[in-house]
Amino acid sequence: MTSTIDLEGEQVRVSLGSGSFLHGSVQQVNADSVKVKGRWFPISAVTTEEEVEQQIKANVNTDRRLRRVEQEAKEAAELALKGEPRIPIIHPASGDYATFVAMIQAAGYTLYVRSRQDGMDAAISEYAEWTGGEELPENALYMHLNDDKAWSSHEWRLITKVELDSACPFPLAEAGTLGCGFKGDPCGIIHKNGSLEVNWNCIVGELVKNGLRAQR
Repeated sequence: MTSTIDLEGEQVRVSLGSGSFLHGSVQQVNADSVKVKGRWFPISAVTTEEEVEQQIKANVNTDRRLRRVEQEAKEAAELALKGEPRIPIIHPASGDYATFVAMIQAAGYTLYVRSRQDGMDAAISEYAEWTGGEELPENALYMHLNDDKAWSSHEWRLITKVELDSACPFPLAEAGTLGCGFKGDPCGIIHKNGSLEVNWNCIVGELVKNGLRAQR
């Protein structure tokens, strides 16, 4: 939580809830609140611009680490299947979202969103819409500076482990069989070790609506 010590005059970001923020300088402070643009806010809703920059740098480092892990997983899957026919193997959807959510909550999972600067507000608003107004945890929002046009403004990402024969409400494409290039219905990518990756926002949205929550 930001301290009120020496805060007067600082540029800050104030959380207004539902993914909205107010930017401005602190005009006045007291023990537990600050005044920004003529309005008083609790200190718990305030983040200094310096703290925001530090979070951005931490997110960039995390994004690089995640990219490296993804590349290593991809290379491992390709090596494991070297010499085998690269025929897409797609497992059709089965089961329902609520049951699947309960299963991966028990197994353990990671759910976060990677976003360019221009996609942050959209990601925050999307999560609020899915959850009925809950705020996206700050540690589940990772900024990346990649300006590659192939990237969407933001991408939700779920990582968990499932058994291949588990009931899954969306199709599963096996990694290393050209499944990663599956262009039909939204799907998850499952590796031979049981690791499941989902990068489709529409799938993640249904999971969140059924009780899954972003966390790292």
